[in-house]
Amino acid sequence: MRIQFFAPKHRQDPDDTDNVSQLFPPLAALKKLYHLFRHERPFPLIAMSGYWDPHVERMPLEDLHKLQEDRLKSIVRYVYDHSAFYRQRFKEAGIEPGDIKSLGDLSKLPFTKKADLRDTYPTGMFSLPKSSVVRYHVSSGTTGKPTVVGYTKGDIETWTESLARGLTSVGLGRDDTIRWPMATAFSPEGWGCTMEQSA
Repeated sequence: MRIQFFAPKHRQDPDDTDNVSQLFPPLAALKKLYHLFRHERPFPLIAMSGYWDPHVERMPLEDLHKLQEDRLKSIVRYVYDHSAFYRQRFKEAGIEPGDIKSLGDLSKLPFTKKADLRDTYPTGMFSLPKSSVVRYHVSSGTTGKPTVVGYTKGDIETWTESLARGLTSVGLGRDDTIRWPMATAFSPEGWGCTMEQSA
C-alpha cells in the first residue's frame, strides 16, 4: 500500500469550516455525512469488503465478549499495579481491579482526560520504564503545557494491526494509494497510516 501526502498552501482559522472544507475535500464530505445522520435521513450502509484477520474479525459474539472481558480485566490489573496515577484514580472512585468482572463494569472506571496528560507532564502517566518507549508524540503546547504520549513496540504493533483491519474492511490493499491531506502539524492518525505502508 502506498501513501501520498500533501499539505494545504494556506492555514485557515479552524472555526472557518467553509474555507477549510475547500482546502480539505474530505472535511466537506464528513460535513455532509454529519447532516445526513443529524436529520436521521436514510443512509446506505457500506458492506465489509475484506478481512485482515478473519479469525478475530469473524469471531462468534460470545467468544468476542469473552476476549474483551479477559483483556479488560488484564489491563485494569496492569495499570493498577504499575501506575501510581491510575492507582490513585481507582482509590478516588472507590474501586479495585477485582471489582471489574465484565464489560458491564466499564462504567465504574474513572475517565482519563486530556488535562490529565498536562497535569502529569511529561511522563507521569507512563506505566513502563522510559527505556521501553520507542516513539514519542508531543503536542505543540499552544494552549498551555504540551501533552506527551509514549508508545512501546507493542503499542506500535497494535496500532498498525488496528489500522490494517480498518483499511482492509473498506477494500484497500497492497496495490492502492492513499492521499492523506495534512497541515504542517502532522497528527498521530497520519503517523499511524505511515506505519501501515508495509502491510
